[in-house]
Amino acid sequence: MVRYLKKMSIFGILILCCSLCSCVNWFVEKPTFQLNGISLSLRSMTTLNGAITVAVHNPNFYDLTLNGVEYRIKLGDKSLAEGISQEKMKIPGKAQTDIKIPLHAEFSNMGSVFKMYISGKDVSYEIEGTLYVKVLWIDLKVPFSKEGALNISS
Repeated sequence: MVRYLKKMSIFGILILCCSLCSCVNWFVEKPTFQLNGISLSLRSMTTLNGAITVAVHNPNFYDLTLNGVEYRIKLGDKSLAEGISQEKMKIPGKAQTDIKIPLHAEFSNMGSVFKMYISGKDVSYEIEGTLYVKVLWIDLKVPFSKEGALNISS
């Protein structure tokens, strides 16, 4: 009988844990993100270094942990850069924090895109990625993206 009660209490604890995990959306709000800017510097004739600045707003009253960022950047129809940053960072509750994502790009195949840009034509860009956030005991993947156009006259 004692063994049966121990098994039932373990089973009850497992059911309680599963129930709590399924209800996490009731008391956890996903953070929101806004792309604030890109800073670039020419490292060589074919290499570009810089950073993407993303503002993260944590609507919860407790801190979040950013475990990493994955990103992709396209200019025109060509891929400029993609990468993963695994720098961990705390995002305070009820606050907004700027995150700088390091950027490294090779643009040896971007000749047609730069010709369009220099000639004054609009060049479309697309930045997308995923931020990996730990909320309490749950890991979340939060996507972000921004599209627009670059023009030499602006």
